[in-house]
Amino acid sequence: MTAIVFLLLLFGAVPIALVLALSAIWYIQASGNEVLYASFAQQLYSGIESYGLLAIPLFMLTGELMNEGGLTRRLIQAARVFVGGFRGGLAYINLLANMFMAAIIGSAASQIAVMARAMVPAMEAEGYRRDFAAATTAAGGLLSPIIPPSMLFVIYGVLAQIPIGDMFMAGIIPGLMLSASFFVIIALVGLTQSFPKGKWMNRSEALAALRDCLPAALIPVAIVGGILLGVATPTESAAVASLIAFLIGRFIYRDLKITRLGALFVRTATSSSLVIFLIAAANVFGWVIIYEALPQKLAGQITSITSIPPSSS
Repeated sequence: MTAIVFLLLLFGAVPIALVLALSAIWYIQASGNEVLYASFAQQLYSGIESYGLLAIPLFMLTGELMNEGGLTRRLIQAARVFVGGFRGGLAYINLLANMFMAAIIGSAASQIAVMARAMVPAMEAEGYRRDFAAATTAAGGLLSPIIPPSMLFVIYGVLAQIPIGDMFMAGIIPGLMLSASFFVIIALVGLTQSFPKGKWMNRSEALAALRDCLPAALIPVAIVGGILLGVATPTESAAVASLIAFLIGRFIYRDLKITRLGALFVRTATSSSLVIFLIAAANVFGWVIIYEALPQKLAGQITSITSIPPSSS
């Protein structure tokens, strides 16, 4: 019955965090083992009681600071230097800019939110269909959980006690392979659709775009370099990246306004709280499963309907 409730909630478009928490509550009530309620809140909290998880809101804060500080726009311009002249160039720019952003933000949800505000209206203005622009942006956002620094790598590394720096290194080649496959798909789609023709920058425009994005390039260097060299933990690297994004946006590009920081912090808190609550709900769901030994019971039921074939010897 609990599995049915889980599936109904899941396919009923209920947020996955609530699906996990409500399914756990349903199972406790249905099993009659109400003593588990006494530890429910404690298990929720213990799921997020880790210093490493503090990197999540800090990475999201970095992305919001980049967007408000003009760093995102300059990274897009830098991507235009390399692929902007191809037919369908803005679609390639979208993917390449997502690669740059994935090396900074680490969160797919945050990256898609940032890039959607920048790229979808621009692609629509140049004649791309809205659904194609949205799909391209969403696909590019999937690079964020793979290309370091990945928030999922941080979460898994904290929970499984695996070196996060090693996981970051392991994500580079798969991330590049996935990026290459996205570029191939854009090229194949372009064979059947007449994408708008792009325009190459002249030499002075290209040099200016690359020069302007150099300060933003300090952020992925600070994040990945600090972790791999053992100078900083992922959480400390995320804090440094947030500080660099603030300083660049405020004092170099001068696009970041102090008056907009309040709304920026609210967006960061809202986005990060969704991820943190999901981790807490997953922890309590797993706790109920382990407490009731459900894997062992399921294995017993499966083995009871099967038999080991007799040996031929």
